[in-house]
Amino acid sequence: MWQFAPNSIHYLLSLWQRMVASVPYVKASEPHLLETYTPEVTHAFITSRLESVAVVLRDGLEDPLEDLGMVQQQLDQMSIIGRCEYEKTCTLLVQLFDQTAQRYQELINNVPASQVDVAIQEGQLTWLVYIIAAAIGGRVSFNTADEYDTMDGELICRVLQLMNLTDNRISQGGCEKLELAMIYFFEQFRKIYVGDQIQRTSKVYKRLSEVLGVADEAMVLSVFIRKILTNLKYWSRSEQIINRTLQLLSDLSVGYTSVRKLVKLEEVQFMLHNHTSEHFPFLGSAMQLSDMRCRSVFYTALGRLLLINLGEDEDKFEQFMMPLTGKHEY
Repeated sequence: MWQFAPNSIHYLLSLWQRMVASVPYVKASEPHLLETYTPEVTHAFITSRLESVAVVLRDGLEDPLEDLGMVQQQLDQMSIIGRCEYEKTCTLLVQLFDQTAQRYQELINNVPASQVDVAIQEGQLTWLVYIIAAAIGGRVSFNTADEYDTMDGELICRVLQLMNLTDNRISQGGCEKLELAMIYFFEQFRKIYVGDQIQRTSKVYKRLSEVLGVADEAMVLSVFIRKILTNLKYWSRSEQIINRTLQLLSDLSVGYTSVRKLVKLEEVQFMLHNHTSEHFPFLGSAMQLSDMRCRSVFYTALGRLLLINLGEDEDKFEQFMMPLTGKHEY
């Protein structure tokens, strides 16, 4: 019945968010039972989002995923609600994600696949990636025990495996909404588990190493940069994806420790030496105003990366400038 009272969701989530956020400060001896009922709220929200996808497609209703402001607001609220009894939240997300991802893979392996069925699975995966990202982002506002980091690792591994699947078939078009969810996931992942203040012994890295062979932060950063390169090359038609991807690159380029690891990566060196329209279509000559803004963010980030080890090395600077100066030589 979600479609009959969509405006009430904000107020319901706001109520539960405030109650859950107050738990660490409750001193009363009477039981508050939030640990009993909050998982039911989490379950109802997640399942209702998944059920909405087929209804929206079937009846031609307005898609909640297109209102990114509302989605962000709900995710901010769920990031706190979902961390209450987090083990139950993770168990539910893992179960639903595995089921949905398996159906999605089965559909895309069938030729020809039903486009409606594929769209339903992509919509459901979009919600799941958003909610997983919000749950990970809620780490700072609730419990930060090691076992919760292990649970985060389980969720992160699944999203990265899905990313590998979708990137491998990106030449067939891709799903813009799912890609935006992926970028939001990387934003939350970066904020919580990548950076100068992160504990390197986090159980998240242990799980990533076991499942994906991603053993340390440098390898995690490599995953980030490969995703950024893929988006910048294949999603030039989506201004939203390009803008959000470049902002992610910019955020990565400002960390004192991480930027020094970034500049050692082959993928980053590739960017520094090959910033041309062949690899990054938004740098092409058919320039629009939005492309100009994108270029500013892009070259600001590249400039930070270049200057880390530049010193007075004129050859390195000239090599960086070659893709630009070469265009104007006659």
